[in-house]
Amino acid sequence: MDRVKNAVLLVADLDRLRADQGSLVKDVSIPCSHRTDAFEGVLGVTKRNTLFIFMGNRKDGGRVRDLLLKLFENEDDVVIIKHGTQSRENRRAAKQGMHTSKFCLLPAGDTPSACRLFDFIAILCIPVIVSDGIELPFEDVIDYRSFSVFLRSDSALKPGFLVKKLRKVKPGKILKYQKAVKEVTRYFDYTHPNGSVNEIWRQVTQKVPLIKLMINREKRMIKRENQLSRSVLVYAQTKPGSSMVFSSLNLNVCVMNVKSRTTLCIMHYKYLVRSLGTRER
Repeated sequence: MDRVKNAVLLVADLDRLRADQGSLVKDVSIPCSHRTDAFEGVLGVTKRNTLFIFMGNRKDGGRVRDLLLKLFENEDDVVIIKHGTQSRENRRAAKQGMHTSKFCLLPAGDTPSACRLFDFIAILCIPVIVSDGIELPFEDVIDYRSFSVFLRSDSALKPGFLVKKLRKVKPGKILKYQKAVKEVTRYFDYTHPNGSVNEIWRQVTQKVPLIKLMINREKRMIKRENQLSRSVLVYAQTKPGSSMVFSSLNLNVCVMNVKSRTTLCIMHYKYLVRSLGTRER
């Protein structure tokens, strides 16, 4: 437990952890890998005739999703995919819907919903985030308000409120949002040389001094027969199929091709310095 307590957790849904499980002070919120191809078309609303797309079936905490579904099911300019994107047919419909929608709705609720945010960003569909509290990756360098619409759950659940608000957004404002989204897409791309991996390690290097402080403070306050381990446990929660490589210099190199949603790797904090493809810091 000491190792976990003194760890930097890399978590895709940090806001879903309890206060005793994770903290923004110590841990790092990371993006899910997007499952859609990056948008390559022309910016603007010419080919985006749908107001917004709403996807997904209910998971834990999906009450808001169910209520929103009832509000929008009779709106002509809203695309609703009720049963998520598990089937091939629904995945095709979702991809087409995101390409032709001005906005993409991200309601409070389940983990797949949160991960869809990064699909929206890749495809330049303006995220509409309905949540009273959500933790987002890399907020020290990204202002999500520049390309997203944020709404409280109680406001979004008022009949007619959300559709009226979005219909009032002028084409020029939509174009501005799209340009802002395009500027930050690299931060959510794990294959980009200056993308997600680089940003994650930048965040980790900022957290490590705090971990060292915590370890030294505990050594001073609590005497133990055995010295506390100076290892740092990095817990990576990633999308299936993604790869993360950790170098420990003169120690062994830990290479992970992630096939499950969670992997573990223990490293001495002194050597936790770089990831393959990124420069040492």
